[in-house]
Amino acid sequence: EIARLQDLVQRLEEQLAAARDQLAAMNTERNALVEELTSLRSAHGQQAGELKAAATAAVKSEAEAALLRGQLDQALNHRDQVVAEADRLHQTVRERDQQVHATRAISIKAQENVEQLHERLQQALAQRDQAD
Repeated sequence: EIARLQDLVQRLEEQLAAARDQLAAMNTERNALVEELTSLRSAHGQQAGELKAAATAAVKSEAEAALLRGQLDQALNHRDQVVAEADRLHQTVRERDQQVHATRAISIKAQENVEQLHERLQQALAQRDQAD
């Protein structure tokens, strides 16, 4: 009976040792899984941070783009005003050129008339001197 109980105790000790080995292996596997989970959480946190930074940059870029679009619209409006003013000034210059041309033609005609009147005056004076 004692031999049978000793045999039973030995088998139970062997089963207990096997259970302890299995438990140690499971604990090692659990620790590895915890490390992997921690690593994944860290990577997820880093990715979340990167995504947040990218989203913030995108919002900032969109705001800057909107600001630049506004500045571009203002610049285009200003350019249109400058072009309109330049067209108006160009038209004024053309009108002045026409006035100068017309005034020059009148001046030339007036000069011709003055010369003709001067010749007539000379002739009249010469006729008067001859008549005297």
